Amino acid sequence: MRPRLVHAHRLERWIGAECVEAMSRSMVGMRHPVPVGNIPGRVWCYDGEFYGKLVGGQAAGFADYLWDYIALLKNQRGGFTSLSDLINEVTVNAKKQAGFHFVKTGVAAPAIGASQTLWRLAQWPLAGANAAAAPGGTIPTNASTGSFLQKDAAGGDTLHLLNMFVSNSTTQSTVLMLYDYLFGVNINHATSSNSVTGVPTRYQTAAFAPGNFLSGNATTALNATAHNITVTYVDQDGNTAEAGSAQAIRVSSAVDTTPFTQPKWMYLLNAADSGLRNVTNISFSAAPTGNVDWYIGHPLMLAPCPAIAFQGVYIDGLNQTFSLERIYDGACLALAELYKSATAAANLVGYVQMASG
Repeated sequence: MRPRLVHAHRLERWIGAECVEAMSRSMVGMRHPVPVGNIPGRVWCYDGEFYGKLVGGQAAGFADYLWDYIALLKNQRGGFTSLSDLINEVTVNAKKQAGFHFVKTGVAAPAIGASQTLWRLAQWPLAGANAAAAPGGTIPTNASTGSFLQKDAAGGDTLHLLNMFVSNSTTQSTVLMLYDYLFGVNINHATSSNSVTGVPTRYQTAAFAPGNFLSGNATTALNATAHNITVTYVDQDGNTAEAGSAQAIRVSSAVDTTPFTQPKWMYLLNAADSGLRNVTNISFSAAPTGNVDWYIGHPLMLAPCPAIAFQGVYIDGLNQTFSLERIYDGACLALAELYKSATAAANLVGYVQMASG
């Protein structure tokens, strides 16, 4: 049965029209459902549209809300046998990891609607390093500087996202994305064709690779030479590597910004593909100066952050959003800021909490 679209006006009432537009426009081309936090119910963004069950944002009595909520509890997902099992695991068995805090100050966006990864930025987690140069690249893990440094689940358990808190201390709305940083390779754009041999170790099967995206982070500024990028990649099903379409790189891309023109932040895959496993070649139509970390990630959660200075957004993955997204062993958790509503640098503070069972 086809999932139903979420009522747009109810969604806007709950998180604001700016955040809805930011998620919708920035996620066009992501042909994999990504959970949306800070929403009561279970809502996913898929190719710029919102699907699932929104329990809120409407004029309804408490009884209506309660019945909808009970229905969600009956469909609890994740690695736990029941809701009571999860409660027992995180309380009696103490399998809840302490909150992993983050404090990040972004950079000024080149334009409204632009995006950036926060991987190389201070303050906490510590700034991550550039990826190794082509062809080998780097496979980051939960032990890499810049990651959240969480522990893997023990004893055959699985680790899940329990809750998340974000404080956006600026008067600009944005969307924070939590993702697993799978692989990165630093490319000098002055080299027209670059072989890539490194292969991620997570999300590498037909069941898990859908949703894997390729994005970029400028590590030294690009100059004003206009050029396109063409990526040859192995799709989610492991088919023979295929070339994607030539796509424009933004001229004069600044350090720590995504080198695409807003609202685009990821390389758009061929129409039949919903993700990629790895990249075999990255080529350019011209030879500008500047370097970019081209990286593969897997999205875990979208956190809409309305433009309310010093207000917090709490994402309850158990009782509210009801997502409990799986965090795989070795996951390198990282943050990206999508579709900024203003060009000023954002100040983001919060934490991520996980539990195993």
